[in-house]
Amino acid sequence: MAAFRRPMKRASFYYARPRKSRSSPQRQRAGSDRNSYGPAPLSIASPSEGLTARSPARVSPLTLGRRMQNTEAVIRSAKDGTTLTFRLLDSARPKDEERSFEVTIESPDVRARVIASTYYAGSPALLFRKIAQNWKGWKDESKWASLEGEFTMSARSDSLGHVTLEVALRSDTYPPEWKMNGLIHLEAGSLDSIARSVASILPIAENASYEG
Repeated sequence: MAAFRRPMKRASFYYARPRKSRSSPQRQRAGSDRNSYGPAPLSIASPSEGLTARSPARVSPLTLGRRMQNTEAVIRSAKDGTTLTFRLLDSARPKDEERSFEVTIESPDVRARVIASTYYAGSPALLFRKIAQNWKGWKDESKWASLEGEFTMSARSDSLGHVTLEVALRSDTYPPEWKMNGLIHLEAGSLDSIARSVASILPIAENASYEG
């Protein structure tokens, strides 16, 4: 009996037409040395051939310092998490000149924001420095207010080292279209860091003193 032999499957071949190169004449000349069995050798073109090396961009320390400059100071209430945020708007001005800043008070239920200035009133850091220096407590209220009154703060303390900061924001129109009051509760141990944080973006001018 003759053995059955399975017919062999005919192999098929596909011919791929080489694609035309769209590279520049310089790149074509650089690739002419390529052999048919491996990648083209690494070569460096001279500037005379129209190709120039591009070095990484360098960032000066001054530019880097400006990018890394802090522009926000956030104060968080010790009770309910209400925050008072200062954001600097014109960081390029000299230390002793007036500065515009945005102040925002935000609680779990509401958020309000105004733009104020240190013109005439000085930096709000004056109030926080005064509070930090008198962390054991003081009598009456300590206040700070912007010239137009759209942003005001008043601080009170008790004998246990607890500070209550009342913040009032209102629209800059007259009569005011809206007004918001909020309370920020501070602990004595955080007063120094708060004062430094606010002063870092709204510096206290030389020879300036608290007059609230």
